[in-house]
Amino acid sequence: MRGRRRVLAGFLPLLCWPLLCWPLLCWPLLACLSPAIAQPAPGQRGSCPVAIAFEPLVVRSAVGISNHLHGVVVVGGDGFEANPSGSFPNWGHLVGRRRDLGRRPLKDGHVQRFAGYAPWPCADALRRAERATAEVNAARLPYAPAPELQWNAVNSNSFAYYLVGKLGLAPPSPPPPALYGWAPGYNSAIRD
Repeated sequence: MRGRRRVLAGFLPLLCWPLLCWPLLCWPLLACLSPAIAQPAPGQRGSCPVAIAFEPLVVRSAVGISNHLHGVVVVGGDGFEANPSGSFPNWGHLVGRRRDLGRRPLKDGHVQRFAGYAPWPCADALRRAERATAEVNAARLPYAPAPELQWNAVNSNSFAYYLVGKLGLAPPSPPPPALYGWAPGYNSAIRD
């Protein structure tokens, strides 16, 4: 009987650790799949909500059709995005601009990731976003559809990541690629 208790006591931590540790192990997955879990309460930092909307793009190439995502930063009710100045094969440089979401709404099937509340009123946050967009345009950064494959290049997702950081917030994680598509260049840094 005594030996049996030792064996059972040895297995007890192995049986219980998943029950005790599952929140720590699953938190990144839960935060990725349900951004509402990690959102602060409304009005916690400021009054202007900031999010990144990832719009679906269907890319046709020699290897078939693949899903990619295009990042649009939503500040209050206005959008900011970036596109290339050229087209294939000479993409040119990154051109950021303000997008009127009333006239050109987000595409169906977009995935929106909440970044938080800017620590200023929306008018100030929009001015800061316009100033950062002008700085990016002045830098004439080389554009590439997949910046990970080209040295010193950026794209719309790089711009979205950068702009949210310039608004004083941590950029949210992109949607899971297996479910929504790939967000190339999201972590390709634009530096001041």
